[in-house]
Amino acid sequence: MFAVTHTLASPIRPVPASEHAELVHVWEKSEFELLSGHGMAALYGCAHAVRRQLLEVSSVQAYYTARGRPVAFVALAEAQVVLLDVLPDYRNQGLGTALLERAVGRLQASFVELPEAWPAALAFYRGRGFRRVGPSFQGLFRGRPQTLLRLEHTHEPGRSLRSR
Repeated sequence: MFAVTHTLASPIRPVPASEHAELVHVWEKSEFELLSGHGMAALYGCAHAVRRQLLEVSSVQAYYTARGRPVAFVALAEAQVVLLDVLPDYRNQGLGTALLERAVGRLQASFVELPEAWPAALAFYRGRGFRRVGPSFQGLFRGRPQTLLRLEHTHEPGRSLRSR
């Protein structure tokens, strides 16, 4: 595990399209480990080209190391958090929460749709102020039919997502 050093200058910044290939690597490595380790490898079947295309139509912010390497990112399509991935060696250090704070606080993200069968992701979002709204529904997730849940952020002015 690598220690992440936080400085006054934020290591989170917008990602230009020319750097999306690096994010595809982060996405694939993160997702493969998460999904295959929990018997959900079927969700991993999203083609490399589809991943690049999704990033191209999203607003993307990434967390960079001091060496300029992206290790985590969030992608938004309007008010929806479409992706949030952190490389395995950088998990549990607050990077996902920092990116989600940026998405909600500065970029006006307000909802995410996740597979019902992905309890770790659901717990992450619920622990940061997102609540389920409406019934589950059938939709596509990573290009495959899934039962999805919509979670919306409950805005509480002045309260950090970290303190929930």
